[in-house]
Amino acid sequence: MSKWALIAGKGIISHYLKDKIEETGKELVTIGIIESPPSFSPHYWVRLGELGKLIKLLKKENAQNLLLAGKIDKREIMGYNAWDKLSRNILGSLENFHDKTLLGGLEELLLKEGFVFPDPREFLASWLAEKGTLTRRKPDREEEKDLRIAWEVGKTLSSLGIGHTVVARNGAITAVEAVEGTDETILRGGKWGKKGGIAKVPRPAEDLRWDPPAIGIKTLQVMYKVGIKALVVGAGKTIIMEKEKFLDMANSLNISISGWVRKS
Repeated sequence: MSKWALIAGKGIISHYLKDKIEETGKELVTIGIIESPPSFSPHYWVRLGELGKLIKLLKKENAQNLLLAGKIDKREIMGYNAWDKLSRNILGSLENFHDKTLLGGLEELLLKEGFVFPDPREFLASWLAEKGTLTRRKPDREEEKDLRIAWEVGKTLSSLGIGHTVVARNGAITAVEAVEGTDETILRGGKWGKKGGIAKVPRPAEDLRWDPPAIGIKTLQVMYKVGIKALVVGAGKTIIMEKEKFLDMANSLNISISGWVRKS
């Protein structure tokens, strides 16, 4: 029977996923990205541009079932110049460097090499956002208006593969996510206006195997800092890291968290 492999980057998700897979008794090989290291000690390390080495390690270990988890800052990819020949060939064949395009190119190559990508929901189910209001407080009328505005813009933004997060305050869009990530987008969008709402919108056919939207404790801290107390995410398609702790903290800060279903 083939092993499972976790290719891990920074953050809580990769460690959580590792623990959950190991709890099932599956034989797991972990491979960490040197430029974006996970919080645990993996079996192997590879550099960001060592795709050829990665494939050799996976085949050596007979690890056919692959999961990717953890953050790799896209700005690191843009400034990276130590790609191996295989990585350069893949990057050179892509039309653009949108997340969906980059991950699609990687998926196509690895599928051709005989690897498969299982659905991670069995491991992540307890951290997925549900539909409805997840906190004690619902968004008020003004916040609801900004959430709706941000959600509609976010649908276009995520459909184009640019980002997931949109900030709206006083009926105007104050920030949309590009390469900087959720928390920096919120900081930027919080410079203008009052109250407001944030939407983190999944892609039309969001695949949890490939860089799904995620929020965590730091997201709440940034929201509190800029004075925005309403956030909506995609129900069933967004990972809430340390979910129980996250919702307890949101309640203590009087922040409203909602899960909406994307229909189009």
